[in-house]
Amino acid sequence: MKPPLIIRQPYGRFISFVLRICALYAAFFLVRLFFIACNTDTLENLSYSRVLFLLSRGMFFDTVSIVYLNIFFVLFSLMPVYRTILQDRLLMVAYLIPNGAGLLLSICDAYYYPYSKSRITLTDFIMVKDSSISNLFLDILIESRLGILLFAFLLFFLFLVYRCTRFLWLQRIENSSRDLVLSLSAVLLTAVLSVYFLRGRSFSAGSTPLSMNDAFMYTNEPLEASIILSNPFCLIRTIRKGAGLPAHRFFSDKTASDLYPTTGMQHKNAPLQLKEKPNVMLIILESFGAAHSHALSSSSAYNGQGCMPFLDSLMTKSYNFTNAYQNGRRSVDALPAIWNSIPSFSHHFLSLPNSIASYEGLPLMMKRMGYRPVFFHGSVRESMGFVSFGEINGIEDFFMREDYEKILGPDDFDGKWGIWDHKFFPFVHDRLNNIAQEGRPFFATLFTLSSHHPFKIPAEKLSQYKEGNMPIHKVIRYSDDALRDFFTSVSSEPWFDNTLFIITADHSSGSAEELYQHQPYAFQVPLLFYYPGGNWKAADNRVMQHMDVMPTVLDLLGCEKPYFGFGRSHFEKMKTDHFAVNYADGLYNCTFDDYSYSFDGEAFIGKYAYHGEAKPREVRFTAGDTVRFRYIKALLQQYSLHLKNKNYKPGLQ
Repeated sequence: MKPPLIIRQPYGRFISFVLRICALYAAFFLVRLFFIACNTDTLENLSYSRVLFLLSRGMFFDTVSIVYLNIFFVLFSLMPVYRTILQDRLLMVAYLIPNGAGLLLSICDAYYYPYSKSRITLTDFIMVKDSSISNLFLDILIESRLGILLFAFLLFFLFLVYRCTRFLWLQRIENSSRDLVLSLSAVLLTAVLSVYFLRGRSFSAGSTPLSMNDAFMYTNEPLEASIILSNPFCLIRTIRKGAGLPAHRFFSDKTASDLYPTTGMQHKNAPLQLKEKPNVMLIILESFGAAHSHALSSSSAYNGQGCMPFLDSLMTKSYNFTNAYQNGRRSVDALPAIWNSIPSFSHHFLSLPNSIASYEGLPLMMKRMGYRPVFFHGSVRESMGFVSFGEINGIEDFFMREDYEKILGPDDFDGKWGIWDHKFFPFVHDRLNNIAQEGRPFFATLFTLSSHHPFKIPAEKLSQYKEGNMPIHKVIRYSDDALRDFFTSVSSEPWFDNTLFIITADHSSGSAEELYQHQPYAFQVPLLFYYPGGNWKAADNRVMQHMDVMPTVLDLLGCEKPYFGFGRSHFEKMKTDHFAVNYADGLYNCTFDDYSYSFDGEAFIGKYAYHGEAKPREVRFTAGDTVRFRYIKALLQQYSLHLKNKNYKPGLQ
């Protein structure tokens, strides 16, 4: 029997090092395939050749991830020192722990992507201190059995490769001077190659470190960019950016403020009439994306119809904005956008230290107009930072899970997020009755929570709801029924007719339909103004967005004070066409009434006709687009300036 092949020093440890690095490429490649497999609904229209192209480009980003994760492993592997059992074990730790963490993050990313439509970045982990976000990541890990099995397999695979190449490493040095030269040469070569890939495969003095935006060198589609991108690259690159403040500067500050002022005033152009001092109730529905509405998308995903028949019916009795969009990616982004007209782009606004400031948003403005601002949410007071942000904004009273359970007990806790919607809505009704009796009009914000992962239905209602095309469909239908029961109960109250109800979703929540996998429809949400005391029945197809809600409401209420906001009153006559803006995977999506544009922060890389299209169709830029480009850039520069100065009040332009 022949003895096993032994490659003597000084070459053995270099060969073992190369084999171990190759094993990492194989592991990250398998995880990328797993990401595609978990998101086939959104990626199913890609050809095999296109997928292969994206996979090949993804190797560049995997290289950067491997470089970042293996700095210590590389140094310890190539150091010209004697090898001992203890050193071998330490090296194994430096190999398995960072790479295991990176693979686990990438596997979680495959499951998390449908909710965020973006790769996991630092800001998602900043929000993990909130119990609901940490619960979400824990749920994803626990419930994803296939993902756990894949992680265990990959970790065992790396361990096996390490052990099988161990005999190549544990050899005594036969020629220390030769080994020193070879080691230094290997370190130098590895450093050169690392810098080459970290700088985007370039040694040019003008090149910059590879960033998430560089994925758009190979595609204009955010979905395809997500295949190319990988974690932990996305996480590490956002860590390198620190607080992540945008630094857009295209014009002088005066030019930017002239093009896109952030101080607004009443315009008195609104065609809608309100009685004096109506109550205002903002209802933010968790994950009620437009893709699940039959009225907005013709969806028949749930039992032959849309998932929200009551909300669809309410649209026919309302001033319905049929072309409305979110200004963030997650629930935490909704309140700054709607209350304060402040969007979230590359980072969740509330995760930035620059959000610690004073505000004159919708709650405080309405308080000054004689309203009582209150907030309802069935989760605990620490959830998502809603209470702390509400306090800064002038909310007088919060009615949360603790307040509910103090009166009605803990039996209605859903086991994950908070109080079931169908239980919390009657509690809201009772509290509103008490508030209405005080004589002051109220400004109430209700943020629902049940239509969320893990898509649970109360046990006593399980038999009422069938599975839809997606797991979320049945819980949206459940929450829609809870909303219907709420309106049925409050419709007999004396304050009902003189209450302006503003109903929207915090964000979209994915779709299996082709149209809703592309900008701008991937970011579309319902948005309607329902006023029972007036004949408000219209379908308005002009662009509307979350950050336009605050200026529009103040306009309708006749607020004569100036206000701060990045949005515009929907009824304002503007110098240019109005547009909505949102952000995902390094790309700004800017949607006008006729076209949608893609902007990577430096250049406009796509223009799409989206109305009446089965899929947004790319068209050529025209000379007239340059005017729109200036307004988009001015908005982003203003955003950079105000975040830098932490100024969210009227006056500073």
